[in-house]
Amino acid sequence: MPTPAVPPASRIAEVLAGAVAVVAAVPVVRGVTEAMLVRRTFNGDIEWMEGALLVSALRAKQGLPLYDLPADDYIPFIYPPLHAWLLGTLGQVFPLGYELGRTVSMVCTLVAVAALVFGARRAGASWLLALASGGLFVQTWAAGGTFYDLVRTDALSLALASWALVLGSLPSARATVASGLLLAVAFTAKQHVALLGIPMLLAIGHAHGRKRALQFAAASAGPALLFLLGMGIATRGSFLAWLVLVPGAHGQSLSRLFPLAQIEVWKALPITTTAVLLCVAVFRRRAYWAGVALTTLLIVSLMRGHTGGFVNVLIPAFWVSALLPAVVVGALAERPAFAPWARIGAPLIVALQLCAWQTSLPLLIASLRKGEPLEKAIEHARVDLKKYVPTDADAVKVASLVEQIASLDGRVLIPHAPWYAVMAGKEPSFALIALWDIDHKGGHYRPEVAHIDDRIATEFEWAILPDDKLGHGLKKHFVRAQEVKVQTVASRAGWTVKLRQAWKRTRQP
Repeated sequence: MPTPAVPPASRIAEVLAGAVAVVAAVPVVRGVTEAMLVRRTFNGDIEWMEGALLVSALRAKQGLPLYDLPADDYIPFIYPPLHAWLLGTLGQVFPLGYELGRTVSMVCTLVAVAALVFGARRAGASWLLALASGGLFVQTWAAGGTFYDLVRTDALSLALASWALVLGSLPSARATVASGLLLAVAFTAKQHVALLGIPMLLAIGHAHGRKRALQFAAASAGPALLFLLGMGIATRGSFLAWLVLVPGAHGQSLSRLFPLAQIEVWKALPITTTAVLLCVAVFRRRAYWAGVALTTLLIVSLMRGHTGGFVNVLIPAFWVSALLPAVVVGALAERPAFAPWARIGAPLIVALQLCAWQTSLPLLIASLRKGEPLEKAIEHARVDLKKYVPTDADAVKVASLVEQIASLDGRVLIPHAPWYAVMAGKEPSFALIALWDIDHKGGHYRPEVAHIDDRIATEFEWAILPDDKLGHGLKKHFVRAQEVKVQTVASRAGWTVKLRQAWKRTRQP
């Protein structure tokens, strides 16, 4: 059946609605981009695991093992190695540090946004709606813990997985194979993306037949299994222990698993998510994206419920949620009775969501009730991104702290920010989050915790900490050295860490 002609009035209204959405996206994208650019060159931890991941990259650069027994200078992470390998390789050419790591994440986030725009266009959205959908994802920067530009593997994983998803939705066999290969590579950055292969495989098989599904399975599962086999052999099985057995000993927080994770995903984009839910019936025409959306929500819920799971694990669901309005438009546009309303209404709903993010309605109402003029009330209600951006004073504090670390005799234990020791020209210590990973009852490497405690007591002369809560024999073998003035350095994202105490080892074991 030929596609019915679009009346000129409807076309004009669609363009105007799309233009409104794009205009609403501009300040969102501009504000987040400006914040990212300032953060990119900050020479210190914005989030407390950044430095720890730089230590992993340094080991990759030096050819040292990434998956070995826990030690006082390094405890492996429960992530696959792609992020460390990439930064370690780039570190052979560029200075390895925060700027390089954040630049990589910013580029990866841009790649993920490009995939979203491409996917929106292929789903049936106009160029204007597709571009606004990219802005919709950028809007979730704060809701995702601002991890989009941090020295973390999240952006790299999303960049690869997002293109795997959009290519998997295309009809050509080459796109299917490319999708599988990209999903396999994404698996080497974050292992949970493997679950996305299930709805993709089912939808591809349903749409294109068994042969195409087998091609996708071979392209995705084949390289992933070879990767696991190769890493298992190269590390004598320790890679699989870190990837499976260590996190397997962690618990689950049921309240975060359900309903908190679902509420957090909805709160990031409440207007557009609600609109999509009202149109959920159209997903029978978009089985691919329906399966991906539901599986993604399941994945991020499990990750959020995992012990220590932070809001950054919700990022893939934010990406899919930003794409869904375009998917709904494409489905409704196939129905002549709904097409005009869908093509005009969706951009306006997206624009409303973008405007709502910029001005908090509860804060606006509160300001108006206080009798403030509308202009001032709007200004007070605007989202403040400055709290996520380090200041010049923060940079001075980091430089002062690094200088003080360099002046200390002997090794320095700084588990909350191990890269600071490297910046001071000293050997790094393990990361506290990695020690937490193994310090669980029944954990595969739990017996090694006692060994780490012994090394803390014998190998470190100093400890730079936020408080006296470290445990692991700190108070038994160290005393707080009040005469050492350690500047307060506060992280800006994730768990807030303020390094403000220096402890000196005073007792030999």
